[in-house]
Amino acid sequence: PSVNNIDVAIHDGDDIVALVEYADRILQFKKNTCYIINVSGNSEYLEAEHKFKGITNPGAACRTDYGVAWANQNGCYMYDGQQVTDLLEDQGMRKINQSTWSDFISAENYHRIGFNPFKRQLIVLNGTNDSTVLDDAYVYDMVTKSWTFSTNMVADGDTGSNFINDPVDGSLLIYNETDTEIDKWADDPLGNTTPSIVIITKDIDFGEPAVRKKVYKAYVSYKSGSTCSAVATYGIDGDTTPTTAVSSGGSFSTSQSAWTVQEIVFGSGTNSCKSIQLKIAGAVDKDFAINDISFVYRTKGIK
Repeated sequence: PSVNNIDVAIHDGDDIVALVEYADRILQFKKNTCYIINVSGNSEYLEAEHKFKGITNPGAACRTDYGVAWANQNGCYMYDGQQVTDLLEDQGMRKINQSTWSDFISAENYHRIGFNPFKRQLIVLNGTNDSTVLDDAYVYDMVTKSWTFSTNMVADGDTGSNFINDPVDGSLLIYNETDTEIDKWADDPLGNTTPSIVIITKDIDFGEPAVRKKVYKAYVSYKSGSTCSAVATYGIDGDTTPTTAVSSGGSFSTSQSAWTVQEIVFGSGTNSCKSIQLKIAGAVDKDFAINDISFVYRTKGIK
């Protein structure tokens, strides 16, 4: 309109890609910058400017139940009405390598982000037009603050559609250009598949990175179905390929419908280490689940 308007960072050579409102704020996304505009009072004003946090297509931003989320090559962000948080970082550590994330988003502009309200998850679709990876996606769980990656997460990865939430029940939807239909996000894995999973913990130093420890064992609480060939291995001191065999308890059992505790004994390989990574990998069915992982260790004296 000719009145009641506001100019924000004009003549900066950047284009407005999307406007998303949350509470009494308007997030103005340009390609390189995100501007947060406060509209709570009688007059609007620019509250914050976030360089390098812009988006390149309107589908790269979405609303959630308590903020606005968006993704670009530098990170995945959440604005909760007070601050902008990079969901790829936690307590000064990155959860996903920067180059890995940048390659995943790519510069081909197919990346999209959507919100699944039933499990409070963000789904970030691969940004490349490579047929071998275009259906891949990362899933961020807002409850556990964890990231999961899987192939073939979206039926039509190169669709030009953005994610939307069904106004009736909130289901996450995206247009399937190939089959000319609307696809609905499914919370549960398909029952007729046994995918190969790979679960790797971070390089755990138990809060004392410079101190040697003896790590005796790990306890994993899990459930499994009729198919379970998951095997536990480990690596120490920053090993990028944690494939060392454990002494005992490395194989998980099938048909464990109740929570079962697996005792994994490491042996002499962890008698004197500073950190450890646990890896659980193998073909499992949809009933496989892990509730928690605990380690038994002691610190060693300085000689």
